[in-house]
Amino acid sequence: MPEAIIEFFNTYGYTVVLLGAMADNLGIPSAGDIAILVGGVLAVRGDFLLPVVIVLAIIGALIGDNGAYFVGKYGGHKLIRSERRLIRVPEAVLR
Repeated sequence: MPEAIIEFFNTYGYTVVLLGAMADNLGIPSAGDIAILVGGVLAVRGDFLLPVVIVLAIIGALIGDNGAYFVGKYGGHKLIRSERRLIRVPEAVLR
């Protein structure tokens, strides 16, 4: 594994796993899956604890998924109405 990636993960630790999973599930284009995968590889190497990586990945996914839900629930119609020409949603759906 490239040394730069290992150094990055060793510097920022479990935060990368948590934020990667959270951003990925929030819908932000990111390398969340890769962050979890690298966290798992580093756990196998003994740098991280595997149970902590798993729990943080689950917590990050739950936070991101719920965040995306609330953005859609409370701002979805407003967003679709303002960007209707790009999203191409029929008027009947917006009622």
